[in-house]
Amino acid sequence: MFRIAKILLCFLFISLSFPQERETNFHLVYPEFIPVNSSFDISLTFTNSFPEAKEFELIIIPDEHLTINRAELKSIYESTGLEKKLINSDEFFEDVYKFSFPLNDSTRSEGIVFQVLINLQANQVNSAEIKLKGAFKNESAEVAALTSKEFNYTYEDFIAAEINFYKPQKTSGKALAFGENGYLLLDIEKEFENNLLLDFWIKLNESPVRFLEIYNREFKEPALVLSTNKFQMLSVSSEMFSQQELKPFFIGKKSWYHISITTSEDENVINFYCNGNLIAKNKLPQLFEENDLRFRFVNQNKENLFNIDLLRIADTDSTEKLSFTNRHSIQFSSDNSSVAAIFKMDASGEFYTQTKDIKLEFSDVRFVKSNSPLFAKSPELNINLLGNSYELTWKGGDYKHAKYYILEKSSGSSYKEIYTVHTDNSAEKIYSYIDAPDEASEIVYYRIKQVNYDGSVVYSSQVKVGQGETEPFIIGQNYPNPFNPKTSIEIDLLQDSEIEITIYSLDGREITKLYKGYLNKGHHKFDFDGEGLPSGVYLYKIDAPSFTQTRKMILTK
Repeated sequence: MFRIAKILLCFLFISLSFPQERETNFHLVYPEFIPVNSSFDISLTFTNSFPEAKEFELIIIPDEHLTINRAELKSIYESTGLEKKLINSDEFFEDVYKFSFPLNDSTRSEGIVFQVLINLQANQVNSAEIKLKGAFKNESAEVAALTSKEFNYTYEDFIAAEINFYKPQKTSGKALAFGENGYLLLDIEKEFENNLLLDFWIKLNESPVRFLEIYNREFKEPALVLSTNKFQMLSVSSEMFSQQELKPFFIGKKSWYHISITTSEDENVINFYCNGNLIAKNKLPQLFEENDLRFRFVNQNKENLFNIDLLRIADTDSTEKLSFTNRHSIQFSSDNSSVAAIFKMDASGEFYTQTKDIKLEFSDVRFVKSNSPLFAKSPELNINLLGNSYELTWKGGDYKHAKYYILEKSSGSSYKEIYTVHTDNSAEKIYSYIDAPDEASEIVYYRIKQVNYDGSVVYSSQVKVGQGETEPFIIGQNYPNPFNPKTSIEIDLLQDSEIEITIYSLDGREITKLYKGYLNKGHHKFDFDGEGLPSGVYLYKIDAPSFTQTRKMILTK
């Protein structure tokens, strides 16, 4: 119980510890990836800081596309259902519900952390809004209210949260479900040149659940365990590795979450991410090497406690960023990584495929229909200046699922279709279209709308064209930022040019000349190592013959 309380308090402290213009005294969390027409959980966490309060009252207004199934009150002492009361109100068009519970019990006294867990059902909608208002009361008088800077406020000081849903595509295929005591073991014997990346999608059907154990081959007991507690907080525990960071993460049932696990040779740590958020960092002892790790997904209680989809292992030097950018696609795009194994759970033959350096062992698993957020990959759109015209070219994407492409154009408002072409079943096929400049607009935007055979749609990244004096390059923010001690600077050259890249201290002192010379049009990446430099703000300046741009970056040690 002490560990559960510690994790919940840690979660609440992290969420409330940042400076706010408006006092923040609660944390509201809801899933990022919710399939349409499914149930989902939202978590409201707060502390009773008011000894004079005798009751807590929560008012909820779901929009017409949401239905409240149930609500539970949880603390380290209890888990109990809350009665839903429909309130008659002439002020709102939607239904208004009230949940309340007394605070005069010793187990609900001042300082106790509470969680109100609400389960809702979404019906035929891509997005929906839910409004909440919480108050600590003494009889009919309000002692204090739940307030936050994170959310918008509507009429009568209600907090408004917008929740989005996605339509599953055929790309999702199937997921892996585990029977009682079912397991999947990955035994990695590969020698990694850079860092290990393992990522996967997971959907929890129950909680608490212990779903992943990480072993060293020489030990019988797991060194690291991923699990959720009764508050549905995901955390990483270890009896063997010292923990440098722990930031518990709420996982709602029936929704999908993306887990990334990476090792860092430079820092000698193993990192854990959920939906792109760092949740734990553990020291990796010298006796633990990437090629000695074993990952064991295990279902120790009843059947189908969780499902997993798209399990991948890669050798990479860009670790977490690579995982985040590829998480929705079966295809794995990277110039500086090698994929060791990809397990898509669509067919037994594909799933059972063994690789030379990764051994697979499993028992009591089965394939079930998946609604994970895996989507057909969009094509890459490029533009070239041809005299007085623009040549737009595109290729790639998930051509096996794509039926046709629509080139769309915008002058700053809505997009309009300017060209349609049916797909050619070839990965190397290049599509093109010549468009004349729009003299009435200073800036125009282009994008590709990919329409798939199942009726779903994905869009390419938009391409922006300035029709005045054009800039010869586009400079991105360095990544990571802040960094320690290495970071990367990326630029897109719109035309062949002489380029000079210089690093300066904030007071204008030149640190190093990162690059000087001629570069061809296209994407270029430059690495900077701040080893030996003190922490602080630095500048990187890009010079072309007719254009200069400078940005800041932060070195933290």
